[in-house]
Amino acid sequence: MASSDLVQYQKQIQQLLPLIDDDTAFEQKLDELSKPYPASAKLLIKMEVKRLSEPCNKAVDLRGKVRGECRKYTLSGKTFWLDDHAINHYRKRSDVYNRQFTEGLREEILQIAKKNRTEKPKEETFCDSRPWLQAEYFEYARGILRKESRYKIASSVTLVKVDAPLFTPTPLIFRSQG
Repeated sequence: MASSDLVQYQKQIQQLLPLIDDDTAFEQKLDELSKPYPASAKLLIKMEVKRLSEPCNKAVDLRGKVRGECRKYTLSGKTFWLDDHAINHYRKRSDVYNRQFTEGLREEILQIAKKNRTEKPKEETFCDSRPWLQAEYFEYARGILRKESRYKIASSVTLVKVDAPLFTPTPLIFRSQG
């Protein structure tokens, strides 16, 4: 499911997320929101809401990935290392996901972390201009290419011998010319 297909339905998906535990309310709201769209769109919306509300067993560790200090939190029985932006987002959005840590909430936290990512310093290239360190360039193994094409012919053979098991070798013939 391409995320580009779902961009136009984000508003409907966000409205349906809190209703995922109540099947009748979810179906009614889904029918109401997807009425102007084709049936395939309704299916896409429903599948995406189900995917986003799946429980997530993966913990999030943002240490070294974001600017600022990360602290240890135990949420939904799992240990997380989150910065202030991520924990605030978790607290705001956990009600939408019925106070569960889900795939959707994990994706949102990682998206927040991506925006707040630390900039790694660019490595300086070592350039020593001393002439004795500069090697002369040469091409290696340029003339090893074959002058003619080779054909590989394989055929399946079954050898049958009285009082012996079947033997099925595959003879190979390499020919330089067809």
